[in-house]
Amino acid sequence: MDAPISKMADLEGKAYRTVVDRYYTPGYRTDVQGRHREDLCILQHSNKVCIVTLAASHPLMADGKTVARVDFQVTEKVNRLDNKVIGKGKRGAQWLQESSPLCRVTCTDNTEFTLYSCIKGKLVEVNENLINSPQLLTEKPSSEGYIAIVLPKFGESDKEMARLLSQQQYQDALERRGREATSEARERDLVQARSKMEEEESSSSTDPGKDQAGGSKDSGDEPNQKRAKLEVTDKEQPSS
Repeated sequence: MDAPISKMADLEGKAYRTVVDRYYTPGYRTDVQGRHREDLCILQHSNKVCIVTLAASHPLMADGKTVARVDFQVTEKVNRLDNKVIGKGKRGAQWLQESSPLCRVTCTDNTEFTLYSCIKGKLVEVNENLINSPQLLTEKPSSEGYIAIVLPKFGESDKEMARLLSQQQYQDALERRGREATSEARERDLVQARSKMEEEESSSSTDPGKDQAGGSKDSGDEPNQKRAKLEVTDKEQPSS
């Protein structure tokens, strides 16, 4: 049976939250490992498990990069795919620090990025789907394209999240970054304009063929020419 029109109108006007909005709390780390704009997002589930994902401001997302390869061999001896966990306590899991690399990403334009944990805890799993479908990393970052699942120590999940930026703090950081980028661009434009002006002035002052008004300068022989003219004039005058 069809719903009454009034109820249908209510349904159409109601804003539904996504699964991520309902069950996850986001935290952000900007400029990870001092790398400009390489921002990551940590989604904390209500059960305190954390999911590492790309932030929308990461160059992979913001610059529209096309991911060609995701490699979980992060060092010569460490491969995140070797991570094996047993039981509820996740025994055998690799332990992660905030600075622990999770994977390396290569794009079709040959740019490369390393994605980090950003929180401390046990590595529950990495997203093996990214090996065969690396484009998921940017196409569906908060769902099928997640990077890894991390379980902080019992009772420390909230502490780990407190070290990250909240949604509002993240937005504020992006606004500051935008203002700084605009200011830097203006400063570069001013420096370039000043340099160009100085070059033009230098060229004008050293060019012997032009005066300040842009016309030809007097020849260095002009005084001699004037003296010769005067001598001719004197000769033409009658003697007294």
